[in-house]
Amino acid sequence: MSSQGNGEPVPYDVRMSAQTRAALLHLHQQAIQAGTGQQFLAALRQIVERLRDDPENLGEPSYHLPALHLLVRQAIVLPLVVDFAVHEELPLVFIRGFKVLS
Repeated sequence: MSSQGNGEPVPYDVRMSAQTRAALLHLHQQAIQAGTGQQFLAALRQIVERLRDDPENLGEPSYHLPALHLLVRQAIVLPLVVDFAVHEELPLVFIRGFKVLS
């Protein structure tokens, strides 16, 4: 969590585009058809929780976008891979996309 505020941790605001959300729903439908829907949802819940609480320690850094003050990272919580960017000054996380490992 970010340390902004009156010494109280502030959760990160996790955002994704409508296109990313639609792609995520499609991946979930595929997981349901493959019989791994519950595992998919458990991984997604864990990812979202970690992105809200401590995104700077989730996964590995991939590259830096200095003009935007973003550090792009990638994390794996089986069976999902998530690509996301963490703002360096504000408690913001932008999810770029998900993939499923088979």
